[in-house]
Amino acid sequence: MQEQYKEWLVNSVLEISSKVLRDKVPNVGKVTTWEIKDPFKGDLKFSLLEEDLKKYQILVSKSINKIDSSDKFTESTLDNYIFELLISAVIGKDKEEILKELNFALDHIASFDKEVLVYIPIEGLKLEFDNLKIG
Repeated sequence: MQEQYKEWLVNSVLEISSKVLRDKVPNVGKVTTWEIKDPFKGDLKFSLLEEDLKKYQILVSKSINKIDSSDKFTESTLDNYIFELLISAVIGKDKEEILKELNFALDHIASFDKEVLVYIPIEGLKLEFDNLKIG
């Protein structure tokens, strides 16, 4: 991911976090609320108005196309990573700390590799060798 895009992503997360409602939720339309119990970040309850939630969702959908390793994760996984950045911004972490978290998440995504070994039984095959290469 380009440094310029990372910068934009972090700034966008900080902008959305500035619109977070932490106290009494106004009765001005649809509001989405989260309650988070995290042993490291503490208990947290915050809300976003519908228009700000849409900005967040657009941010996630734009980001999935910008990350080189998009074949290694789903949009839901990316949403979780970006939501963690939003939580960090809400609890007061600064831009540099959030950028470090983003880089850590991207490194984790890039390093993800999963191999699956599958054994298929073949009826009537008699192995006379220690190893038999098929395929």
